[in-house]
Amino acid sequence: MSDNKYVDKSLMQKPIQIEKKTIPKIVRPQLIRMDALGRRVKELTDEEKAIGYKTLEEFNLLQHNKLF
Repeated sequence: MSDNKYVDKSLMQKPIQIEKKTIPKIVRPQLIRMDALGRRVKELTDEEKAIGYKTLEEFNLLQHNKLF
């Protein structure tokens, strides 16, 4: 004899269905370097080159990480 035959089916638990949502990645705003006149700077200064930064992107990335 089966035990399920005598169990009230309304009391049986149904599996919970969870809707999976992806976690959005944090998008940091791009840093834009400007000179005193408000023009965009595309190259490193001599002081920054002396410190050892190779590219402006590397400098921006390191500075950006310090902010957050």
